[in-house]
Amino acid sequence: MSVPGLGELLGALFMQGDLDKYTAMQRQSWPDPGIVPDEMIRLKYAATRWQDIRKTYFKTLRSISNFWGMKNSVVAPIVIGLSSLVNPVLVVWGEQDDLLPVSQAQIVKDKIPGARVEIFENCKHDPMVMNPHRFNQLVLEFLGT
Repeated sequence: MSVPGLGELLGALFMQGDLDKYTAMQRQSWPDPGIVPDEMIRLKYAATRWQDIRKTYFKTLRSISNFWGMKNSVVAPIVIGLSSLVNPVLVVWGEQDDLLPVSQAQIVKDKIPGARVEIFENCKHDPMVMNPHRFNQLVLEFLGT
């Protein structure tokens, strides 16, 4: 289900305005608002000011998702191909991921033999931003094995 124009309308309402208002809104959408990097918020805010970026964002979002989440036509081919992976795989997932529910991490673990799945608590779709120290440690440890 898609409502053409709704994203643009909501974007105009919520993605515009002054930087302080935008910063407050961004911080409210994170499980732990205190660790959201100011630079990331400034960059996202700057991106909302560009018409072409907004158009591309909504076009991409509509092509991969609908009202209920990620489209099956996007997820199914990925899931089918997971079992063909033969190299070690590290999967890092946010417990409160609002794009890909954490329940899908178990599907990944079941489909990839020997996959290592790490779930970050109090984190959405961006564990590398929410907890960069832990993320970097995991990646370095994984690459060292």
